[in-house]
This record gives sequence, C-alpha cells and structure tokens, in this order.
Amino acid sequence: MKIVYLFILVFLLVGCTDQRIIEEVGFIQGMSLDISDPKQHEADNRLLVTVSIPQVDPEMAAKREVLTTLANSDKEAMLAISRKTNRQIVSGQLRTIFFGLELAEHGIGENIETMNRDPIFGPRVKVAVVNGKAHDLLIKEYKQHPRTSRYVDQLLEKEANLNMIPEVRIYQFTRDWMDKGIDPVAPILKEGIDDIIVDGIALFQDDRYVGKIAPKQARVFFFLSGKFTGGALQMSFKEEGVERPVQVLYSSVVNRKKINVIHHGPNDIEIVLNISVRGQLLEYNGKLDVASEEGQHRLEREIENYIKAEAEDIIKTMQQINADSIGIGRYVRNSMSYSDWKQMDWREVFPTIHVSCNVEAKIRDFGYFR
Repeated sequence: MKIVYLFILVFLLVGCTDQRIIEEVGFIQGMSLDISDPKQHEADNRLLVTVSIPQVDPEMAAKREVLTTLANSDKEAMLAISRKTNRQIVSGQLRTIFFGLELAEHGIGENIETMNRDPIFGPRVKVAVVNGKAHDLLIKEYKQHPRTSRYVDQLLEKEANLNMIPEVRIYQFTRDWMDKGIDPVAPILKEGIDDIIVDGIALFQDDRYVGKIAPKQARVFFFLSGKFTGGALQMSFKEEGVERPVQVLYSSVVNRKKINVIHHGPNDIEIVLNISVRGQLLEYNGKLDVASEEGQHRLEREIENYIKAEAEDIIKTMQQINADSIGIGRYVRNSMSYSDWKQMDWREVFPTIHVSCNVEAKIRDFGYFR
C-alpha cells in the first residue's frame, strides 16, 4: 500500500506544471481607453490603451508599472503590452476600465460588446468616464496614492456607498444599454492637482456620452432613480429675514419613489413623480424655531421646494439631451400593451412628455437648535 500511495503522489505532482510565481505575473488593476487621433478616428479607429500593473517585488522602487500602446482593439492592445514587460500579463484582478471623454462621446458600445465576449473581462469590472484623457489620469503619479488604480477603485466604492455616484459595472451598463426603457449612466472623474475628483454622473444616450449631472445634484438624481437609504443632502436657499443663503444639512435620508403614468393620447403622456423623503436635521443656520411644530413644518416646506426645483431641473436636462437616465420608459412600457410599446418610438416621445414632481419631506429628528 505504501508503494501505491507513493505512486499516486508522484502521479499527481507530475500534473502540477501550471505554476505561476507571483513576482513574474503582472496583474492588471486599471485600464484606460482613449481615441488616439480624433481627426483620424473614423478612418483608422485606433485606440490609446494604457494599463496599470502593481509591483509586488519589494526590491522595486516603483509601486506600479504603467504600459501604453496604440491598437485597434483591446485584444490587440493586450498582445502588444505583453511584449513590453518581462512579466506574464493577466487581467483577473482588473477592477476599473476608464473611458476618455472623446471616446465616450463617439460611443463605447463596440468596446463594451468586446469585453462582454471576453472571459478575461469579468461582468463585475467597473466602468468610469474621465473628463479629459483617461490616459493622463492613469499615468499620473499621486504622492499620497502611489497605486493609482487601487486608489480610484476605493474612491468609486466609497462614493457609491454614500450614494453620490452609481456603482456601474460592465453587466449593469450593458443591461441598461440594451433596455429601450432606460439609458446607461456611469461615474465621471477628473484629474485634480494632487488627487482625483468625482465630477458627477455621466449620462448616455444608448452608448454615447451626451451630458452629466453635477455632483451637487447627484443626491436628488438618486431620489429620482430609485430607493435611497443613507447619506446626506446639503441645501442652500433664501429665507425671509435672512440676508445670506441659509445652509441646511439633511442627513440619514430615506427616500421612496412612485411614478404614475397618465395617457392622454397615443403619444401624449404625463408623468407624475411622487417622492417621499425622511431624514435628520443636523445643521440649520436660519431664523426659524425648528423646535416648534410651526417652524418644523415651514422648514419641511423649504426642503420640499428645494428638492422639487432640483428634480425638475434634472429632468429638463435629460429631456434636452434625450437621455432617459432614470428609466421613465420602463414605467411607460409597463402601463401599455406590448404591441403599443413596440409601435412607439420612445426616443422621439421622451423629450415631449410632461413630467411633474410632488415632494413630501419629513424631519424625523432635529436635535437642539437655539
């Protein structure tokens, strides 16, 4: 039996030929795609592709290796990049794909389709747009964050947890792109002096970037797009008897949304958005006595008016650029027969519909204000 066990052990060890030494493997954490030459993009379709690979060898002075190439596709780029390093390139640790603004404006559908077909790009890889060149953001060295791709990945996760940006992965982007009742969104970043800044929410019409929601409106955008739990809403508005704008911090916000669809005719549609929010009052520097019932109700009305104005401004922006980023089309589709929906051109109808917002705000707790 000892001889048999020894034979089995030797047989199993012979099969262990696929060995990878971690110092010899290059794990791609971040990848950026840009148009190489905007003037020639329609002719040659070449992309500027950059990857960031962390260094695991403690003897290396640099914390990462950055490689760049020109290619017609990400597949060709991976082969070209592999020839520039002494390590075996693998993408199992890829966390985020950054698209430059010019490429996003031309459309990223072809790139997303390619990544969906390739098993090396997992469906959980994040998608982000860079306000500028994604290459410049990825290659820059940030003193406080030596591993840029990891820093950005953690930044996106933190902001998504705070409901300041949507957490968009390849799967989610593809799902919304293929759904005719909603358009995709993605976080948009920009390069700071010594850091990277979240620059709002990128809005797409199909697969093309067409506009954005500013960071200060991001919270209200989430009120419109779905249920919202946690986070804070910073507001500023004029109050009678106060010279400077009043500052209000509305925290631990819980939001519920309901959409009513009213059909007045074949393409004459009215949408009523009912938004209900509950939160705590952490900061208020106005003149109202919020400890009294009257003062609390008056402040609640001010919060409602602020949210309503911001929500209607966001909807107006989306209709102007014809991007249904909050999925109103899904509710319209569910309110009619399948045949009627197929006959309707939602892209043509969406900018013409009338949308109104009703907001109900409640202050659950206000602490003590003198």
